[in-house]
Amino acid sequence: MIRIEFTEEEIKELHREHLYNSHPLVRKRCEVVYLKALGYPHQEIGHIVRISQPTLRGYSNEEYADQ
Repeated sequence: MIRIEFTEEEIKELHREHLYNSHPLVRKRCEVVYLKALGYPHQEIGHIVRISQPTLRGYSNEEYADQ
């Protein structure tokens, strides 16, 4: 399992982006990463954002690949 730590500023930026980004897919992906940064488990994130676990893992893997 990949673990990543987020700074308070990064968490604030993810929160802003998941609310205000002009592109719906970017908003959704930011919400996934934001909830992960807050410590929510994958299963709960999938339920909240209404995406499947494979899609959630894909979002997470894409985000971590950019690190």
